Amino acid sequence: MVKSPLTIAGAILLAASAAGYAQTSTSIYSYTVPANGYAPNGTLSAYTDSVTGTWAMQYDNVNRLQNAAASAGPYQGVNLQWGFDSFGNRTSQIPSGTSNASLPGPSSPSYNANNRVVSGNGSFTPTYDAAGNMTFDGAATYTAYDGDNRVCATYSTIGGSGVTQYIYNAEGQRVAKGHPVSSPGNTPFCPTDMANFVADSKYVLGPSGEQMTEVDGSGTWRHTNVYNGGQMLATYDTHGLHFPQTDPLGTVRVQATATGAAEETCASLPFGDGLNCTPAISEPTEHHFTGKERDTESGLDYFGARYYASSMGRWMSPDWADKPEAVPYSSLDNPQTLNLYGYVGDNPLSHADPDGHCDANGQNCSVWDHVAGAIGGALNIVPMTLNVPNQIFNAVSGAFGGPQVTELPMIQTDTHASEGGVMVGTAAAAAAPMAAAAAEVKTAGMVVGEARAATAAESVPESIPAGPGARPSPSQQNAINQMGGARGCSTCGATSPGTKTGNWVGDHQPPTKLNSTGGPQVYKPQCIQCSRQQGGQVSAAVKAAKKTEAPQW
Repeated sequence: MVKSPLTIAGAILLAASAAGYAQTSTSIYSYTVPANGYAPNGTLSAYTDSVTGTWAMQYDNVNRLQNAAASAGPYQGVNLQWGFDSFGNRTSQIPSGTSNASLPGPSSPSYNANNRVVSGNGSFTPTYDAAGNMTFDGAATYTAYDGDNRVCATYSTIGGSGVTQYIYNAEGQRVAKGHPVSSPGNTPFCPTDMANFVADSKYVLGPSGEQMTEVDGSGTWRHTNVYNGGQMLATYDTHGLHFPQTDPLGTVRVQATATGAAEETCASLPFGDGLNCTPAISEPTEHHFTGKERDTESGLDYFGARYYASSMGRWMSPDWADKPEAVPYSSLDNPQTLNLYGYVGDNPLSHADPDGHCDANGQNCSVWDHVAGAIGGALNIVPMTLNVPNQIFNAVSGAFGGPQVTELPMIQTDTHASEGGVMVGTAAAAAAPMAAAAAEVKTAGMVVGEARAATAAESVPESIPAGPGARPSPSQQNAINQMGGARGCSTCGATSPGTKTGNWVGDHQPPTKLNSTGGPQVYKPQCIQCSRQQGGQVSAAVKAAKKTEAPQW
C-alpha cells in the first residue's frame, strides 16, 4: 500500500462534516500499489486506481515507459506500447485490445536532428518557428508565440471556437484569456492592441502563480481555488464546495461534493491523453493532468513555463532558462534530459513536472540546483566521519543481538538539488580518510545485526492509543520512537525524524481539529516536515470548509 499524506477524503471532507455537512462513509476513490509494485530503482511497475483500473508496466533500460497493460477497470484488455529513439523522442504509441473507454489512434512520428517532429503526427506535417516552437501540430491545432516564446494565441480546426488569445503579466504568468474583436481568418496572432482584445476569463494568481480565482470578462466571479503547499485542496463556486481526489502525481480522478459524494470521475492514459470525464457536468475548475489547467480550445496543458501536448507526450516549446545555459535544466549524468522537448524522461507514471522546467526527478530546476547538490553532498563528510565509531559499535553489537546506537543522518539537500551534484559532493567527502574508512565497515556482523533488527521491527505496532493528555506521556513517546525507528515516518517513510531532540512527532489520527465527535485517537510516528505540512493542510481544510458562500464582487 502506498504511504500518502493526509488525503482530501480523510481530512477536508472530515472538516466539511465538522462545519455542518453530512458526510458519507463510503470511499469514493482509492489508489494502491501492491507489495511488488515498485522496481528496485523506484520505478512504478504495478498499481490499482479505482477510476482507471489495474495496470502493470514495463520499462526499457533507461526507465522509459515501454508497455502498460490493464487487467481490470474501464481499460480492461487494453495494451499500450511506446517506442523511443536514443534521444528520448517518442517514435510510436500503439494501443491494442478492446475497451469501452476511448483510446487514441496509433501514431509513429519521426524527428529531425533538433528533436522536432517532421512527420507521422496525423495526415499533415507539423511546423515550427525559428526558435523551435511548434506552430502546427500536424493534426488540428495552430499556435502563435510572442517574443518571449510564450503561447499567445491558438486556433483549432476541431470545435470551431475561433482564435483564442492569452495575456501574461510582467513575470510571465498567464492572467487572462480571450479573443480578438476582429480576426483576419483563422490564423492565430498575438494580442498587441488591447482595443482588439475581448477578455473571456481573468485570473487572480497566488504567490507561486497558481490560479486562485477566475472571473469572466466583465468581472463576474466564477470560482475560487484553495491551495496549500502548491496542492489544490478545494474549489468553491456558485454551486458550493468541491474537492478534487487526485492520484499521487496530482491528476484529478474524482471530483467530490461537500457531502463526500462523487459528482464526476475522470480517466486518462499515462501521458495524460484520452481524457474522459463522466458524467458531463459544468466543471468547477479546468485542472486535470497532474493538477494543471487544460485548455479546451487547444487541448494543451498550461504548466507555467511551457505548454504540454498530451497527444504527443512532449512539450510544444524547447526548455529555456532566465540565464544563458548550453542545455537548460538538464543533468549531464542523465542524457535523456538533454532533449529539450522531453517530458519527465518519458516516465509519466513515476514523475511529474511541477512548473514546465524540472527534469524527471523534479530536479535541475536551475543551475543552482547542481551547486546546492554538490554543497550538500560535500557537507556529508561530517556525519560520514562521526559515524565511524557508531558503525563499528553497531557491527559488533548487532552480531550478538546487542543494543544499537543512532547514527547521524546524512544531510538532506533541497528537494530540487540535482543527483549529479550530490554525487559529486558525496564523492569528495568520501575522499577523507575517516569517511573512506566508514564506507569500508561492511562486516558480517553488520549484516547479521541488520537482519535481526528487521525481524524485531515486525513485532513493533504501527500505532498506539493516544491520550489522555494532548501530548504523549514519556512512555508513549518511547513507544512512538520505537515505531519510528522500526518503520520510519508513517506519512513519507523518512528514516529520520528531523527534530532537534531526535524524538519522532506523535501524529494524532484522526487529527484533533477534525475529530469533532471526540472519538478515539491513535499516535503514529511522523517526521517534523510532514507534521508541519499536515498542520497547514488541516488548518486550510477547516477554513475552506467554513467558507461556503461565494465572495461578493
